[in-house]
Amino acid sequence: MNITKHAMVRWNERFNGMNIEETYKEARHKLGVKMRKKVRLMCPAHSGFCGATYNGRYLRKTKDGIVFVIGEPETIITVMDFRN
Repeated sequence: MNITKHAMVRWNERFNGMNIEETYKEARHKLGVKMRKKVRLMCPAHSGFCGATYNGRYLRKTKDGIVFVIGEPETIITVMDFRN
């Protein structure tokens, strides 16, 4: 697993004190239509990657709502916080 500098900055801003590698292991869930829409609204730059088909990046989330944007080869591009 690779982590971009941008992803580490976002992780430290949003999830300070949590372990990114342990949390990433829990991110097994695909995003549904409603959650993909929320991601598009939060970050328009990723709107092209929020469709139902693979377009170079994919999205995974944990049960509590931490969303990872992942590119090839297994690189975390950014993280988003959708916890309630």
